[in-house]
Amino acid sequence: MSAGLDAMNTYLTTLPSGLDSYPACTMKGSVLRAFLEGLPVTSGFEGIPEPLRTLVRERPLPSAWISEVQASALFAFAAAEYFPSSPEYEHHAHDANYALLNSLTYRVLFRLVGVTRLIDQAAARWGHFHRGTQLTVIERPTDRGATLALRSPPNHVPAALAKAYRAAFIAALEIAGEREVTVESVVVDAETLHFWVRWA
Repeated sequence: MSAGLDAMNTYLTTLPSGLDSYPACTMKGSVLRAFLEGLPVTSGFEGIPEPLRTLVRERPLPSAWISEVQASALFAFAAAEYFPSSPEYEHHAHDANYALLNSLTYRVLFRLVGVTRLIDQAAARWGHFHRGTQLTVIERPTDRGATLALRSPPNHVPAALAKAYRAAFIAALEIAGEREVTVESVVVDAETLHFWVRWA
């Protein structure tokens, strides 16, 4: 079994119904499309199960809402299959998210709004791309940082997706005009992730 399939199956075994788990949790098709851009989709992905092959082969419409568990399984597969190290994977996730959030469709949500407003409206921004999970600001210790909490069903977010979210937060703050952005993630429990966001 390939490293990608092993990582994907490890994730799916933690869920109550495998690929069919948590149907209320969905993600905008544009997120997956951006992530798949530049990956060697003509090789390796053949070994994954349906309906994942369909997602890779046909690509969902940017405006479509797709199963986040299925997308997460693809993230877990790709992270282990195509990237020798975590920094390389996070670099790809950052570039994919930067291109998406800075596109004509979404840049009005992030560019020129200012980081304070962006953080204060984190829940609304999250809702543009995700349903069934909740992102909230739980702490604003300084004007150069915040702590965000992501709540989801048990074991819904694999490590690969958490890293991609971390990269997305960095990209969003960079588009808003900040530099030297750092984001750390901490697993609180099976349903909660905290992200410590800081900028210089």
